[in-house]
Amino acid sequence: MAVLLNALVKADLTGEFKPHFSELLVFGSLIASTDPVAILAVFQKKRVDPQLFYLVFGESVLNDGVCLVLFDAFSMIVGGEGNFNGPVDAAWSLLTDFLISFTGSMCLGVASGLGVALLLKFVDMRQCRLLETSFYVLVMYLPFFAAETIKLSGIVTILFT
Repeated sequence: MAVLLNALVKADLTGEFKPHFSELLVFGSLIASTDPVAILAVFQKKRVDPQLFYLVFGESVLNDGVCLVLFDAFSMIVGGEGNFNGPVDAAWSLLTDFLISFTGSMCLGVASGLGVALLLKFVDMRQCRLLETSFYVLVMYLPFFAAETIKLSGIVTILFT
């Protein structure tokens, strides 16, 4: 999307609207996450096979997580938070920021999921329903907030929990 819009800008087909390529990258990462949502709405209305619905839903959630990580990385370039010495430096910074954020979120999610699984293996919560319910809520919120606190993606963390 960003490359197509940049081609239109370079061909002078956008009139007074002259965004920078980095702004178009932010827009492209933002708009990319809305595509599967429309497909899921059509699938739900047409009542397609549930397995197909869940496969597309899983891809959609992962796509949304990746789009959020990309949006944060591209926003750093537009916001001027990074001091870059050229396009190669900016691309390298973007790639490392994306990889650190995504793999860090994934590792945090897997670690929290394994920790919860280990805890549930040894602790029997069936006697206290309120504790069990509270624990399940905590299992989802705690990794999300931990990831957001250390500047990782909470959605990707929850996806891998």
